[in-house]
Amino acid sequence: MIMNANAIKLPLEDLSIDLTFTSVPFKDQDVEGDYWTNYDQWMQEISRVTRKAICIIQSATRLNYLMQHYPPKRVMVWGKGISCYAWRWNPILVYQVSDNYKVNKYIWCDTFGVQAVQGKWKSHKYQDPELLYYTILKMFKGCEIVLDPFVGSGTTAAACQRLEKKFIGFDLDFDCCKMARKREAEHEGEMQPGTCAQAAAEPAMPAELRNKNVPLRMRSAPGKEK
Repeated sequence: MIMNANAIKLPLEDLSIDLTFTSVPFKDQDVEGDYWTNYDQWMQEISRVTRKAICIIQSATRLNYLMQHYPPKRVMVWGKGISCYAWRWNPILVYQVSDNYKVNKYIWCDTFGVQAVQGKWKSHKYQDPELLYYTILKMFKGCEIVLDPFVGSGTTAAACQRLEKKFIGFDLDFDCCKMARKREAEHEGEMQPGTCAQAAAEPAMPAELRNKNVPLRMRSAPGKEK
C-alpha cells in the first residue's frame, strides 16, 4: 500500500508496524519550517506506530546532533566509495523499540559498501540503491510489516516485494507515490510465493541487483565474523 500522506500524521494504528525503514529528508530546503521541529514530529509518529525496530538513513553532517538528541541502539554505515566523493558515507541509525525484539541479535554486519545510484539510473534525486535496502531488510528477521513514510522512488517497496514482506509507504509528493506504485508493480510476480520457505534458506540476491551495483563489501560485526 502506497498513499499520499504527511509523515507528521500517519494514518496508522499504534504499534501496527514491525519495522520502519526510511531515508528521511536531509536538507533544510526539503521541509517546510524548522528542520528539527519537523524531525521531532516524524520521530514521534514513527515511534508511535512501530513495535520492533526503526532504521533511519541520515546525513553524516547531522550525526553529532542526532547522537546527542536521538541516540540510537546501533549505528551502521553505508560507504559509497569513489562513486560519490563529496558525500562518501551515510549513517544508518538503528533504534530498538521493544526489549522483546533485540536488534543486536539480527544485525550481523555494520558496514555496507554499495555504489550510489547515479546518472540515467536515477529516477529521484535522492534515490538509493535497492541492493543496500534489500541487504539490510533481510537481516531483520520477523519484521514482516515494513513502513517507509518517505517513499520517494519506491526503493523500500521494491526491496520488500523481493523479500515477500508487506509494505506500507507514504509521501507528500503525489508524483513520488505514482512512481513508487509503478516500481512496486514491476516487481510483482518476480518471486514465487513460498520458495524461500521451501528452500529453507534466505532469499538469494537477485542477479539484476548485483549487475546494477558494484559487488557488496561488508564488514562483520565484532564476534560475528563470517
